[in-house]
Amino acid sequence: MKLRTQQIIANETRVADVIDPLAGSYYVESLTADIEEGAKKFMNEIEEMGGFMKSLEDGFFLN
Repeated sequence: MKLRTQQIIANETRVADVIDPLAGSYYVESLTADIEEGAKKFMNEIEEMGGFMKSLEDGFFLN
């Protein structure tokens, strides 16, 4: 189970596509920025639907 989780994370983040991802902070910072941007979009979408409770009641989190 742990190995499969690591494989999924490696595939989705493409961290294995670079020789040494921690050698330069640029790559790590760009990954962090991508995650932050996605989280902000997600939160804005929830806010546009009327907030967390409204989106929960409407079944948004079941998708």
